[in-house]
Order: sequence, then structure tokens, then C-alpha cells
Amino acid sequence: MKGRRFRNNAETPQPISPTGIDFSIRTIFADVARNELQTVVADVVRTELAPLLAELRAEIHKSSESVVSELDAEFLNEPEVLSRAVFSRSTLRRQIDAGSFPEPVRLSANRVAWRSSDVQEWLETRMASKREKSRGGGRRRKSDAVDAERAQ
Repeated sequence: MKGRRFRNNAETPQPISPTGIDFSIRTIFADVARNELQTVVADVVRTELAPLLAELRAEIHKSSESVVSELDAEFLNEPEVLSRAVFSRSTLRRQIDAGSFPEPVRLSANRVAWRSSDVQEWLETRMASKREKSRGGGRRRKSDAVDAERAQ
């Protein structure tokens, strides 16, 4: 009988120790229990927690959209400022450096924006000064001064 193990070359098979059988059965049961537990947990997550997570994601998305829309309403990025101010980017930079245009606010390491109220106030001030100049509050010519003297 080749391939069988025998004790002391005797014809009786070598008995397997009870602790060895016990250990292998425990290992098998532990593996089965672990696999069943993983299956049960995956089923619970898929059936009960997944819908809750989807609802939470939807709520977070809604709230973040409202926060972003509020921020967008309060701040203007550079293209929006340039479209309202109607001048080039280099002119915008010169105006900021000269102090005649509002400074941008740093929102993050890579993003700056302008408060819409600051830009609106600057535009209103600029429009008011142009209106004043068009009414005669601007630069006077020499002939205007002569006309004013004659009227007196």
C-alpha cells in the first residue's frame, strides 16, 4: 500500500491527533462564519444603508449648491468684473495698483474675487462723476471762461 502512512512500518494507519482535527474544523468554521458575516454586512449595507447614504448625498449636494449660489451672488470673478467694468485685464491691474479700483478678496490659495457690492459702488461712483462732467462740472475751456465773464 503505497502512499499511506503507517506507524513503525506496521499495517495500521497512523491516527490523526484530535487537536489537529479540532483545529482544522475551527478554521473551517471561522472561514465560513467570516464569509457569511461579510455577506450579511454587504447585504445590509446594500439594502438599508445605501438608500440612506443616497439621501444624505442629495441633502449635502442641495445645501452646497445653495451656499455656492450665495457666494456667487456676493462675489464676482475676474471675467465678470471685466465685463462690468468694460476694460482690459491689464487696465484692471493698473487700476488696482493705483488704488482706483477695489482690491480683490482671496477666497482660497488659487482663487480671488471681488465683492459685488464694491464693484457696484465703484461703477456708481464712476457713472456719477461722468454725469457731473457732462453737466459742466468737467474741464473748462478758455472760451467757456470768457463766456462766463461776459455773462456777468
